[in-house]
Amino acid sequence: MNLTFTYDLLINEREVHLESWACVEDGRGWQLGVSYPQRACDTYNICNAYGICNSEKNQQNCTCLDEKRFVPKSQKGWDTDDWSGGCIRRTPLECKDGSEGFIKYSNVK
Repeated sequence: MNLTFTYDLLINEREVHLESWACVEDGRGWQLGVSYPQRACDTYNICNAYGICNSEKNQQNCTCLDEKRFVPKSQKGWDTDDWSGGCIRRTPLECKDGSEGFIKYSNVK
């Protein structure tokens, strides 16, 4: 059996996408072998600043890392799955009085 392989690489300002295709001579034609990223949440920085990607129940969407402290920079964009604006703080940092600090978040990449 002879196989012919081709690779498609898409690079733009928001993502890098790679696909590997094989042409199978037994009549099945071109078949997708590998595709990266496999899920939207595997795309680097898909939710942008202070955003986190959720891939539960076959839905992939972004939310702000901590909804008490952050809100979408563009709610209209987020309503249409355009997360490029990321999230911004609800209130500005108050570093002068020492009341702000670091918060550790687990299970995020």
